[in-house]
Amino acid sequence: MPTEDSPPQEIPDATVAPETPVGTDDPPSPLMQTAPVPNPVLSTNNPAPVPNVAAATQASTSFQATLTSQQTTLLLNSRNAHTTHTFVKPRIRGVSPAGGWTGYGAGGQKKDHQSAHCMREFNTDVVKSFTAMVPIEDKCHLGLRDSPSLLFGMPNEPNANTVVSSITTFEERMIQHDMEAMFHIVTSDGTLNMLQEPGRCTSAIIDTWCNDLLSQGVIDLSSSATRLPICQYDCINMLWSAEAMLNSCAEDLKHDLKLSVDSDDRFGPKLLMAVFTKIYRPS
Repeated sequence: MPTEDSPPQEIPDATVAPETPVGTDDPPSPLMQTAPVPNPVLSTNNPAPVPNVAAATQASTSFQATLTSQQTTLLLNSRNAHTTHTFVKPRIRGVSPAGGWTGYGAGGQKKDHQSAHCMREFNTDVVKSFTAMVPIEDKCHLGLRDSPSLLFGMPNEPNANTVVSSITTFEERMIQHDMEAMFHIVTSDGTLNMLQEPGRCTSAIIDTWCNDLLSQGVIDLSSSATRLPICQYDCINMLWSAEAMLNSCAEDLKHDLKLSVDSDDRFGPKLLMAVFTKIYRPS
């Protein structure tokens, strides 16, 4: 044990296990280094792309199919095929492989249609049928417009004295365009052709006839107390014959008809009856 007079002894330095002091800039030992973890907020590098799960799922379900020659033929044929259309037979007249047609046909025999103007619907898809019907409709609307000297006119107009010739020519046009049946009135007593017997026509008869065509059904003369179903082609011809009638009138008379006949009642027979009332007094 040292005494007060003994010289001081040197104390050896303590050996400390190596470690990285906290808060120093000395790099860590190679054994202690770890891979850096990027900070997504501070990092300026482009982030790693996120895999598209939907695309991966879709890609995993794709496949290639090999069609046989027979399957390929069926596929190509199906692209050109159209749905077969079932036509309801018109009241006047019939159905052909081309489609539905109206009128009394060639020679009035009710057997064969006399021209393409009688067609009211074609056996094809809706768009093609509509396109094919446009020129037919325009022709049926024509009336007497291409014969100015035969237009129905008011008493003060130059062609006021051509009424009989105008009626005859108008009937020919209706036959050519297969709309003459709109003016053949069917009653319980038989049939009345208002284009040939205008003197027998009255407003009451015409109103009843239009109501039968469009709402009640035409009387079936072959069966007592029975009416035929409403014919969609009659409905078309009632409208088209009205346009033909208006286009068969001089401007003053056409204007007068539009004022006196309500737009909801403008059908061929009603407009013709209005013309009879205004300018024609058969003996």
